[in-house]
Amino acid sequence: MPERQRDSFAAVFFGNPAGLAVTRRSDSIIVEVNEAYCRITGFTREEIIGKTTIALGIWLDPSERETFVKHLFAAGRVQNHDMKIRSKNGELRYLSVSAELTEFGGVDCLLTMIIDRTERARIRRELETSLAEAERFRQALDNVPAFVYIKDTNHRYTYGNKQTLTLFNRTAESIQGAQDSEFFPPEAVKRLHEIDNRVFSGENTAEEIVVPDTGAGQRVYWEVKSPIHYHGNIGGLVGISTDITQHKELEQKLAWQANTDSLTLLPNRSHFFEMAHKEFARAKRYNEPLSIAMLDLDHFKNINDTYGHEIGDQVLKTLGKICLATLRESDIVGRIGGEEFAVLWPNTDHGHSGEAAERLREAIDIAKLPLERGLPVQFTASLGVATLSADDINLDVFLSRADKALYEANRTGRNKVCFS
Repeated sequence: MPERQRDSFAAVFFGNPAGLAVTRRSDSIIVEVNEAYCRITGFTREEIIGKTTIALGIWLDPSERETFVKHLFAAGRVQNHDMKIRSKNGELRYLSVSAELTEFGGVDCLLTMIIDRTERARIRRELETSLAEAERFRQALDNVPAFVYIKDTNHRYTYGNKQTLTLFNRTAESIQGAQDSEFFPPEAVKRLHEIDNRVFSGENTAEEIVVPDTGAGQRVYWEVKSPIHYHGNIGGLVGISTDITQHKELEQKLAWQANTDSLTLLPNRSHFFEMAHKEFARAKRYNEPLSIAMLDLDHFKNINDTYGHEIGDQVLKTLGKICLATLRESDIVGRIGGEEFAVLWPNTDHGHSGEAAERLREAIDIAKLPLERGLPVQFTASLGVATLSADDINLDVFLSRADKALYEANRTGRNKVCFS
């Protein structure tokens, strides 16, 4: 090789950023390497020259070298072959290896070029790991029995799990950039955005959200939201909403059952007195009038004995309906015993409560319960009325005066209203 060519070759060889090595074909001895080859393998030039790669111990599996060389000799060259070696310090290096048969100084040789892809391989592995973790996370969220979603600070959806996508009838792609106004009525959107804005200011929220249903009803959600931080700034929120409609309906049903007389559908004894205590305290505090009546069906035992308990129950139901139809919406009526009822008239003085009690008595007096056979059942009621006075230091005293008035109505002929 002319001197000028040798100089050009040397400049390209030793200055190349890729690792280059020249190996004798006859015995696989390395006869020349450049600095990049030394840097990648971790050996000095002096440690490499005169050795084989097998002697250097860089192959993880020597059989891999045999396969590589066999392919090289058959094809004359190999390009961009992915390979792993172990450097001098034991570190695993990922290489892209190209090689071709050539002549060097009149000797058949092998020119090998190695490019270090270790960092790229590390990034690829991290990416693959992250993608696998993201997929596992996505699958986990898709199996959560709740609506999980992410919004940016403009209230636009950037993610929804399977349940959210099903609820909104969207795909993972079409939910990108969607807004609440596409799924909820204006009043619900306003409420959701109020909560979102609190989260964007750094607050964690947990609240019930009521949303009109597609039918005539409504859905109730328990919604938890937290801010998402990007490089120290809040860039969005993550929300988890659980449909608790059935739970709330059951809760309301249980509350209704606990507070309602199952026969007349009026407030039961405990609920009536709970409301009466509140009204008594309010009337005392604000010095407002308050009246109460104790009501008793006249000779109810005779109705049961004559017609049977089933008809007696129908009489009680009818009485409950009469009370609701006759009294004001603000009045409170309840069944407090077998045939005993109580009526509370908030903000009502003696005169007006007397008129209201008389209207109720008359409505009961003219009522008739038809029977399949025979004449309809007629029944009457007696009422004892008391209006709040300064001497009524508590509800019990107030009620006892109404009880005394009821006793007087029963004693003096029944089907009448007496006052305390």
